[in-house]
Amino acid sequence: MQLKNYSIEPQKESIDAALKIFALNVYEFPKSGNVYDSRGEAYFNKKEYALSKSDYQKSLELDPTNNNAKEMILKINQIFSAKN
Repeated sequence: MQLKNYSIEPQKESIDAALKIFALNVYEFPKSGNVYDSRGEAYFNKKEYALSKSDYQKSLELDPTNNNAKEMILKINQIFSAKN
């Protein structure tokens, strides 16, 4: 299950609501790379970069062909590098 509309205007309340649903999806479908990718996007939009990276890494572990996860991990690494 993906929630695409929440990302149009990623306000804190809508991101938090999406994260609750994504947490349920991760619980229900722990072997789906897609659910980790979706939750990683929500964490990214909330600027929770460490949690986002962790979910993208898990997504990539479950689905090595997930190019979005690869790109987002690189993007997060750039954010971390810029902070140092």
